[in-house]
Amino acid sequence: MPVERTTPDVPIRCSARSHGTGNARQSDNLIAAVGPTREWNSLVPLLIPFQTKFFKTHHPHPFPPPTQPSAVPLEHRARRRFDGPPLPLPTMTTVPLKLAPPITLVVPDDGRRFSTNSQRTTIENRESRIARVQSLRRNRTSSHIMQFYKLTVSLASGSNLEVTIDREQTIEFLAKQIEAECAFGSIKPGQDVDSGNPPMIVPIEQIYDGGGLALKFSDRVCDVLEFNDTVFAISSGEGAL
Repeated sequence: MPVERTTPDVPIRCSARSHGTGNARQSDNLIAAVGPTREWNSLVPLLIPFQTKFFKTHHPHPFPPPTQPSAVPLEHRARRRFDGPPLPLPTMTTVPLKLAPPITLVVPDDGRRFSTNSQRTTIENRESRIARVQSLRRNRTSSHIMQFYKLTVSLASGSNLEVTIDREQTIEFLAKQIEAECAFGSIKPGQDVDSGNPPMIVPIEQIYDGGGLALKFSDRVCDVLEFNDTVFAISSGEGAL
């Protein structure tokens, strides 16, 4: 319907490109164009649908619809939380502690009289360890010594030789050892074996025990002889040496 205007004709500027606050600018332009006249009241119903449609289509972030307020006012809700008497503070029940009487150690006089300090105990332990080590060494040495036999060899010349031989060796090894002892005995002190006087070489053919029993070269010394026995050595082609 046509609207009568009492003011000069002023163009109304409404741009569809405005965003955000475009509706507010359009309202201001309309107010500036129309002026505070009575005809403005007749234009308000026409502008409301335009502003609502423009706000929904062009506003980048539309506001959510307002929420319904609570039926209970805020001051009443805050007051309701503190209704009633104040809550009592928690208390702790104190239980009296009964202190136990001090413990007194009763040491008899004998314990004080015969007690030893740590230094003496350490020395005794060290001495016992040393004694144990020495005992083991003696046992090992004695076992090594008992591995050998000492024998007396009687020769045809009437001389005797004392030889020490491993008890696990054979009679053949004993014969070779007697030959070496006879050769070394013929060399004068300080004389070399390669000197002009060659040593006396006596090949041993047979060895007899103290009872006159011939011993086999394959026998072991510990099987046919005892410690500190006397044996007789016989050379080839001759009687007893």
